[in-house]
Amino acid sequence: MVTGDRGRIAKNTFLLFFRMFFISLISLYTSRLTLNILGISDYGIYSLVGGVVLLLSFLNSSMTATIQRFYNIEIAKNNDLNFLKLFHTSRSVQLFLAIFVFIILQLLGNWLIYSKLKIPESRIEAAYWSYQLAIISFVLSMSNVPYRALIIANEKMGIFAVISILEVSLKLAAIVCLSIVPGDKLITYSSLILLTTVLVNASFKRYCIKKYSFSKGRYRIESEYFSALINFSFWSLLSNISVVLRNQGISILLNFFYGVIVNAAHAITLQVSGILNSFISNFTQAANPQIVKLYAQGDLEEMKDLVLFSSRISFLLILLIGLPFYIYIELFLNLWLSDVPPYVEIFTKLVIVQIFVEAFSSVQSTAQAATGKIKLYHLVLSGIGLLNIPVAYFFLSNKSEPQVVFMVSIFLSGIISVARLFFLKNSIHLSIKEYLTKVIVRCIVIAIICVGACNLIKSNFQSSVVASGIGYIISTICTLVVCFLLGLNRLERSSVYDRIKKAVK
Repeated sequence: MVTGDRGRIAKNTFLLFFRMFFISLISLYTSRLTLNILGISDYGIYSLVGGVVLLLSFLNSSMTATIQRFYNIEIAKNNDLNFLKLFHTSRSVQLFLAIFVFIILQLLGNWLIYSKLKIPESRIEAAYWSYQLAIISFVLSMSNVPYRALIIANEKMGIFAVISILEVSLKLAAIVCLSIVPGDKLITYSSLILLTTVLVNASFKRYCIKKYSFSKGRYRIESEYFSALINFSFWSLLSNISVVLRNQGISILLNFFYGVIVNAAHAITLQVSGILNSFISNFTQAANPQIVKLYAQGDLEEMKDLVLFSSRISFLLILLIGLPFYIYIELFLNLWLSDVPPYVEIFTKLVIVQIFVEAFSSVQSTAQAATGKIKLYHLVLSGIGLLNIPVAYFFLSNKSEPQVVFMVSIFLSGIISVARLFFLKNSIHLSIKEYLTKVIVRCIVIAIICVGACNLIKSNFQSSVVASGIGYIISTICTLVVCFLLGLNRLERSSVYDRIKKAVK
């Protein structure tokens, strides 16, 4: 693959990593501050009514990926007229989808708030308006998806990172203002979050209009792109829905057999999983446009080379972040949670193992999506993933420990990873043997070396919290060195050296 392309991927990955690091810090502080200012009751109400809307949040990520995929194909073909038609159509599709979601949420919300949800009578009116404002925020975000996809497709990760940081900063400012603004705090907070959404959307749109003059065009539907977008997004949404159903199904099973305490452990584990998966998505988001463009240009050899490279780097990145965290999980949980619920440690460890198994999945999915052959792909993979629920039910009903649901997930994730390789073999003629030798085996060897080294370090640094903290830092450095020396080839290491020298000067 062209070195410049890898350099651009490395630069964009760094920008997205910085974005995520900053967002994570601000978000953790904001959530704590929000709880203190709103109070437990109003915070719970906001989480409850906002959670109903957030159940559909996967729509935005799925549609962004879908639209970005089509943008990248037209960019690679260098056909400005077709790109213009596609952009107008994507805006129209998102507008229709936003209107549809708005209607559904309106019908669902009134029934839930006034009939089903247990909300104190004195706060029902505030909950209703908070819900309405949350719907408007979500619908506005949906209508803004084509602009986000346009920025990502053109690999403008710098502006994407800046606006994302602006968003969390505005949310922090909103909660700070809440302490001095009079009126109902729940309604005021929801209003400020809506204002934040408006400003963020305006920032994305203004940048796109300034950078890409065609993006201020009107809504229009081109039949060939409309049908392609709807068909592709349907199968992509099916995959996302199956993930939501699987997670919710596991939560219900754990509640049914073990109660709310185990549910609390599961919820904490999902937070950790979300953070770790974000690190992988930051890299793959930087690599995805290149994978799609190479396929659209018909350069399958370069594309396969990038798939191998990106798969390897994805695993090394999650190994660098996840392994030291796994080894010192007890330290982090005790620092993070004043009272660690039962099963949190074992749940989190198993989820990290699952993330290691799935480290290659995002790159593989992007490669398959680039081909457009996704119907059977999503049907098979979604079907395998949903087996998690009946299989877990079988084990739990036979008196198994709750962690068995995660063991089943790990096993099924392994099967799904193998299935992805066979799909890629058929769609882009990817050599499974080459993938195993250049990616899987190499990554396993590196992981074994790092696990041994980190455990050896831990055995000498566990006498106190400070000692464990030092051990964690040394383990991270050790993992970084091993990944650098064994995970990168000579050319890649030289490129890193050159970039470090350039940055120092």
